[in-house]
Amino acid sequence: MNYVSRGQGHTLLQPVRYARINSVCVVEAARGQGIGRGLMRHAEQWAHGQGATDIRLTVWTFNAAAQGLYEALGYAPRSLNMGKFLEP
Repeated sequence: MNYVSRGQGHTLLQPVRYARINSVCVVEAARGQGIGRGLMRHAEQWAHGQGATDIRLTVWTFNAAAQGLYEALGYAPRSLNMGKFLEP
């Protein structure tokens, strides 16, 4: 896990204390053994202990395995983040 941070903001004009997961990575040889699930549970417990009521993360659209894990843990899409490469 790269890092977990906490912040305060507004979700649709309602104050919320949230945690953000920057990245989770499990080496390919260790995937499917529950390590990612354990890391996510640990992050959720940490966030709860910090008083967060919400936890957020970003996942690449091509990473179907990660999306499946997050969905199995109860995460759901809330917004769409878009980008564009600029010509040099």
